[in-house]
Amino acid sequence: VLDEFYAVVDENLSSEFGVIKEDMKFTRFTRRGIENVKMEFLLVCIGYNLKKYHKYRLKKEKKQPVN
Repeated sequence: VLDEFYAVVDENLSSEFGVIKEDMKFTRFTRRGIENVKMEFLLVCIGYNLKKYHKYRLKKEKKQPVN
């Protein structure tokens, strides 16, 4: 029973939302009401995607030779 629990936890943490929870320290919503929670989650997702894009751009710039 405990092994099944750990398997579910590992699966949840390896999902994209698990990454948001672990790396961005997002563990709970601060807003009340479903519309406010949706908006807060949307903002967190935008931040996550901007962070990924920024890392991609830095990596791409590093590979290009300087003229």
